Amino acid sequence: MALLALCPKCSAAVLGVTLSEIPVYADGDTTKGGTHWGVSHWAGVVYSCRSCGCVLSVGIDPVSLKNDLRDELLVALRKDHLLSSLP
Repeated sequence: MALLALCPKCSAAVLGVTLSEIPVYADGDTTKGGTHWGVSHWAGVVYSCRSCGCVLSVGIDPVSLKNDLRDELLVALRKDHLLSSLP
């Protein structure tokens, strides 16, 4: 038997969520001037209840993070001529 998640605000069954993009800053830095670990902010996502819009969760976008990491790794490897045959 599957467990059913309920929205904490409207008590509707959470059968799906609305996804929104937001920037995520480290340590409350919203100035966009500083950097943390070499970046000013990360792509983030907000998961909201489809019935009432209540925010259920917020986090760093895992797909965007993977793509950024892959791109940076490929640039570094090409710079060291380890992947000169890749486009």
